[in-house]
Amino acid sequence: MVYVRHSGIDLDFIKERLNTDKFKAEYEKIKEQCKNKYVIGSVDRLSPLSGVIEKLAGYEKYLERYPELRKDLILIQVI
Repeated sequence: MVYVRHSGIDLDFIKERLNTDKFKAEYEKIKEQCKNKYVIGSVDRLSPLSGVIEKLAGYEKYLERYPELRKDLILIQVI
């Protein structure tokens, strides 16, 4: 398992959002839709420094290297 953390993350902001009813309902919906799948979740600002392009390129390379995961690995990108 690989974990990556951005040094500029506002942890209090994220914790606050995770405790909302809206998030909990969306989480349950995604959990049901992605049953028996591996899910990568990411939240980024839309800026040249956020690394979204590099992340998508890395996701593409990973799927090229492990094609057997193409049906089981999902990236959810929120901007």
